[in-house]
Amino acid sequence: MYEFYTIATDTAGNVEDAPTEADAACYFDARLVLSEAESPTYSTTGTIAVTFTTDVGNDGYDHVALYYRYGQTQDEVGAAEWATASTTSDEESGTLDFYSLDGDGYYQFYTRALSGGGVWEPAPDYADTITLADSLPPQTSVTTPPISSESTLDIAFDSSEAHGLVSIDIYSWYGGNWSLWMTVYETSGTVTFDAGNDQGEFRFYSIGTDAAGNREQPPPQGYDCSVVVDLS
Repeated sequence: MYEFYTIATDTAGNVEDAPTEADAACYFDARLVLSEAESPTYSTTGTIAVTFTTDVGNDGYDHVALYYRYGQTQDEVGAAEWATASTTSDEESGTLDFYSLDGDGYYQFYTRALSGGGVWEPAPDYADTITLADSLPPQTSVTTPPISSESTLDIAFDSSEAHGLVSIDIYSWYGGNWSLWMTVYETSGTVTFDAGNDQGEFRFYSIGTDAAGNREQPPPQGYDCSVVVDLS
């Protein structure tokens, strides 16, 4: 704390008496307040909960501000310009809810704290944290020839997922019963189904799961493809 007063002297040499109290006072604090942000690896809801911490107590702290940048790929987000998010907090630690208005993709974040003395924490050289916003499930499908005279069938599977497919569950139907037949972990390929001695119609569909946990719904028509096995 700094306090100030003035004393005037006139041309006759009269000197003003010192006041009993300061004319003015100000608080000066050049200390930096340091902060750090963390965020989840994935977000599927359109809102990213960015948590933050600071290294200061209640004395001499104003608020923390959130900065972000966005890109469809990790290369794009690394080259993007930083922007200031609208959300701030005057808490020592907590959560800043960030709405991913740019849509699905990669969001990088860092925080800067403002001390009570008006000193901003310098921006870091690198982002504190990164989150992949992915609100859409993958799209997968399976295909097979419509007719087969052999008991072994080649089932081709394919997928469309921008941010990382984890698995594809392939379901089969015969005689009125659906069951999970196989789980594959590639984005496309061919697997062999063995009908054994069974003949008639077989149906198939697939359900994909991506890295963010989004899971595809079953096809609205009930299945992706069907094949009639005739061994006669």
